[in-house]
Amino acid sequence: MRYTAQDIRLGNKDAFRMVYQLYHQKLYFFTLRHVQSAYVAEETVQLTFIRLWEKRESLAPDVPLSQQVFRIGKSIMVDLLRKQYVRDRHMGVYSERQDNESPAFDLEERNGWSRCTFTWSIYHR
Repeated sequence: MRYTAQDIRLGNKDAFRMVYQLYHQKLYFFTLRHVQSAYVAEETVQLTFIRLWEKRESLAPDVPLSQQVFRIGKSIMVDLLRKQYVRDRHMGVYSERQDNESPAFDLEERNGWSRCTFTWSIYHR
């Protein structure tokens, strides 16, 4: 059975379970490919589906569910990377020379897919 955003909006737990089963692995590997961190990928997936359920009333019925899941996931992934950078910076992971440097987040559209890359202008040693 194919479930829609409207089914989840109405609180259908079977629809949510089916969407989780359909997209959790795809979202995990999508995130892992961009951040090369299993921890960030796992956290992104878990937080994405938590947010999807908590904010289910605001899902757009006319937008494909896959697009909404990946949009939430990308937003969470960027938030986690920013938090990780701040945490690492405050823990003294980066040298003084890099204190003025900040990570660059590049969100680009390529062949209909959004891509998030996270780069440093100066690599830490």
